[in-house]
Amino acid sequence: MKKTFKTLAIALMVSTLGFSQEEGDKDKKFQFDLSGEFMFTQDFQNVGIELEIISNNEDSDKPIKTATAFLGYSMMDYSTPVGSATGNGYTFWLGSKTYFNKENAKGFYIGNNFNFGAVWFDENGVDGRFSYLSLFSPELGYKFKFGNLIVEPIIGTAWNIEIKGQGFIDNKYVDNWQHRGALRIGYSF
Repeated sequence: MKKTFKTLAIALMVSTLGFSQEEGDKDKKFQFDLSGEFMFTQDFQNVGIELEIISNNEDSDKPIKTATAFLGYSMMDYSTPVGSATGNGYTFWLGSKTYFNKENAKGFYIGNNFNFGAVWFDENGVDGRFSYLSLFSPELGYKFKFGNLIVEPIIGTAWNIEIKGQGFIDNKYVDNWQHRGALRIGYSF
C-alpha cells in the first residue's frame, strides 16, 4: 500500500509540471497534454502517466484527432476457490482520441487503445504471472480545461486477450471484459 501512495504522489507531481505557453500561440504545430491517470476496473487498479499529442487543427470542419501513450503501475487481485493473491506489474498503451469539439481538444471525445499489461504474483507462497493484450478498448470521456489545467473523467471497457498464465495463474478466474472508470488530472503545454 505504501508503494501505491508513493507512485500516486510521483504521478501527481509529474503531471502538474509543465512549461509555460503564451496565450494565442497558434504557430505551434503540436500541443502536449501530460496527465496523471487513476483507473479502476473490477480486477485491476492502474496509476500512471498519459501523454496526448494534439496537432494544430488547420481544417476546422473536421473533428480533432489526437495520439496518446500511457505507461503505468498496475495492481491486480486474483482470487480462486483455493486462494487469492495480489500482484504488481505494469501496463502500457498507445491509442487515439477523436473530439466532438472541432475548435480545440476539449469537451466530449471517444477513444480507443492498444493495451498490453503484465502482473507478477509472489505472495504467501503464491507465484505466477498474468499477461494480456487488448486491441479493443473504447472509452468515452470529457476533458475540462481550466487554463492549462486538465481534469478528465472517463468510462470505458476493454476486451482483454489473455496470454497463457504462469505458475498459480491459470486465467480461468479473470473476466475478459474489463469495464473501467478513470480520472486524469494534468497540464497542457
